[in-house]
Amino acid sequence: MILRGPLGVGKTTIARRLARSLDASYISVDRVLDRHDLIEFERNSITLGSFLAANRVIASRYLDRSRRRRWVVVDGNFYWMGQIRDLRRRVRAPSRVFTLEAPVEVCIERDRRRARSYGVVATRRVFELTNRVHVGEAIDATAPPSRIVRTILARLAD
Repeated sequence: MILRGPLGVGKTTIARRLARSLDASYISVDRVLDRHDLIEFERNSITLGSFLAANRVIASRYLDRSRRRRWVVVDGNFYWMGQIRDLRRRVRAPSRVFTLEAPVEVCIERDRRRARSYGVVATRRVFELTNRVHVGEAIDATAPPSRIVRTILARLAD
């Protein structure tokens, strides 16, 4: 399962709760980028190549360890459709994409409450980038996390 959306929308909170509910493995694209020093910038934006490199790591190192589980929850912004297609191709298993959606003001406020805020400019930029791609099932992320998790679990059961 790919859980995507802008900065501050609640991806990590929801992804971790979903992983617990489904007894699934949890993978953070941001953590893979950081841990494996894969971040490359071009004109103040992370390149698609960085994310494709993260997909290779996810597929080779993390998913192999997770094969015993029915579900793997991957959380990331997923700015490009090519990034999603590439990960799905590498996984070679049925997958679902859920896009968490909330107004930019909600994302900004949630980011402000973090221990390490990314700031208004970064939040707006990531919001713009993620909202260029319309893929998967839209989920209203303004609801409480428990309701969002129940909504996704119900859709998985369908």
